[in-house]
Formats: sequence, C-alpha cells, structure tokens
Amino acid sequence: ATVYFRNSKAKNRSFLTTLFVSCYYLPMNLLITGGAGFIGSHFVLRHCDNNVGETVVLDKLTYAADKSYLAPVLDRITFVEGDIVEQYLVNTLIKENEIEAIVNFAA
Repeated sequence: ATVYFRNSKAKNRSFLTTLFVSCYYLPMNLLITGGAGFIGSHFVLRHCDNNVGETVVLDKLTYAADKSYLAPVLDRITFVEGDIVEQYLVNTLIKENEIEAIVNFAA
C-alpha cells in the first residue's frame, strides 16, 4: 500500500507510523482506494474500529473486489464506486470530505 498525505506536517511520517496513528490514536479523514479488495477491506475494518475520522472508500469493484467485505462498516463509511483514474472524482472526494491522507490499495 502507498500513503499520500495532503499537508506538509504529515509528509514526514512513515507508512507504518501512518497506519498506527490512523488506526489507533488520531482522528484522520482517509480516502482508501481499492478498499473493497481483500487487503484493503481489512484495513478499512481496522481503521473504522479505531478511528472517528471520516472514511471514504473508492473502489472500481472489478473481479478482485467485493463490497460485501465492507458490510460490517457500511453505515460508518462513504462508499463510492469509481476508478482512481477519474481525476475529477478523486479531487471532488478529497475536497468535499476534507481528506488528510490517501491510502492506496488499488491496482
């Protein structure tokens, strides 16, 4: 997975620090791409169990993804079916949800 940060303070965090901080301590608004896949969905479930920030999941729902993986948290996330190559969609999600970091599990 790759993490992209929106503000300069967070850019110096390592990936593991980001996972630890976002999952256990600080509320953080995340955009998780590929979040309906096997690995991405496990990250979403863990993140939602330990974080009060906004969680937006963007997934194209191709052969490897299954929205049912997210069933336990669908009421606590914003799920968007779409492609990460749709620049307007991604920018809109970032602005409207005040996303602080993007965690990429998409292929």
